Amino acid sequence: MLSTNFQSSCRAKNQKRVVCFQNFIGRNLNITRAHNVNRNILSTHFKLSRYVPAYDPARKPLYPPNEYHVQQKKEPEGPAASRNVADLVYLSELLAIQQSDGPKNLGFFGTRNMGATHQKLVEMLSYAYALTGNHIYTSGATGTNAAVIKGALRAGPDAKLTVILPQSLYRQSAESRELLQQVKDIEEMPQNNALTLFEASRSCNEKIISKIHQVVCFAFHDSRLLLETCAAAREMHKIVTLFYLD
Repeated sequence: MLSTNFQSSCRAKNQKRVVCFQNFIGRNLNITRAHNVNRNILSTHFKLSRYVPAYDPARKPLYPPNEYHVQQKKEPEGPAASRNVADLVYLSELLAIQQSDGPKNLGFFGTRNMGATHQKLVEMLSYAYALTGNHIYTSGATGTNAAVIKGALRAGPDAKLTVILPQSLYRQSAESRELLQQVKDIEEMPQNNALTLFEASRSCNEKIISKIHQVVCFAFHDSRLLLETCAAAREMHKIVTLFYLD
């Protein structure tokens, strides 16, 4: 009986020792893990501090605020508002990606039937491209072309803007001729005066494509000539960015 009690007592003491040892090991492991985590955090902070400068409120911004101002109007509501924001975000991303490759010759094409909001977006995009040294090519119609011309002119007298007309200057509308008076580099195509405007515009678009690296086009799904222009540009291995307005 005594021997059995003694064995039970020893077994209980051994179990307590095992539990205490496990607790001791567990605490040390937790301390070691915590130490490693803190060390990693400090190491990461040190690495970041080498490349990220401390915040200085007196430092001037890398990019000065844009001086482009638009007359305040009532903001659209519902799906139209979200679509306008999405368009602006996409145009901003397009501009940021494009500038990583340096200045290019860009051809802007688009419909005459463009709303005021989209015209403002196109004008801002053209202004930004011209301001960063890109050479802008477009035609002289109203709508998209007029917005492109206005944006490029806002970039200053050193902006690279070339307007290629499908026919002679006198055959353009009075509104277009008034705007084109501010453009220095205008190329006319009087040999197309006998053609229909559709055929003359096709010839004009082909000439623009031959001079550029990338096409930026704003069209509807039924804009036959514009879609043909984009297809022709792709066949010539040009970069084509096509925006659908419907």
